[in-house]
Amino acid sequence: KLLTSCLELDQPHLKQHEQVQPLLFFKAEAKPQFYILSSCSIWPFHPVPFISSTELIKYFIVLAGNTLNCHEKILECLSEKRNLRKVSNAQDCHVILVFCPIVSRAGTDIESALKKLNEESDTKPAVLMVLHHTFDSDSIVSDSRNAVRRENTDTVDILFHEDRGLLNCSKNDMALRAARKSLTKLRKIATGMDRKTLPNHGKGNAFECDRLREDPDTEDNEESTTKCFCLPKSKKSKRK
Repeated sequence: KLLTSCLELDQPHLKQHEQVQPLLFFKAEAKPQFYILSSCSIWPFHPVPFISSTELIKYFIVLAGNTLNCHEKILECLSEKRNLRKVSNAQDCHVILVFCPIVSRAGTDIESALKKLNEESDTKPAVLMVLHHTFDSDSIVSDSRNAVRRENTDTVDILFHEDRGLLNCSKNDMALRAARKSLTKLRKIATGMDRKTLPNHGKGNAFECDRLREDPDTEDNEESTTKCFCLPKSKKSKRK
């Protein structure tokens, strides 16, 4: 009798468990959901979209030649891990993105691209993306950073083809990774969060690129999109 009465008392909880149980299991192909707890009750959970708190980076584009729309794909790749917004005025941006396709000599084309950049602004931080036309994803190109002496300017080399577009290769992966890091770093300089200029005037990402070349599997040290609150470690009591 006592057992029966206990089961009768637990009936509401069992029904609630049956209602809650489907929420605890998800199909393998289902997309993950993020939940918040109601201030009044633990149940039900209310699914809410995950919103990244990555800081906004406003950019202005300078095209130093015909990129064959390759720059659109590059911007798409950069936007995957950065919160980017295009502006129509160089004075309103944090960073200027310069796309420089090589059509004659690298040194001459880069010099021309830097001239166009300085016509827009000679002080704004910039990322110079030198586009090398090739069909070979293993093609070896000269390091364009050696031709850049402008302050607060990072330079990356990217391979593309007129038919295939942006080549799918490790060199481009490393270049885009370095460009994303540069965007974050140069934004801090533009907003006054970091007053220090980049070292070596145009070779600011030299260490990062060299490190990535040595270890291609190194992942981005991306800024966390959420804040983690950790409890302080408890001090172990010393035994007497």
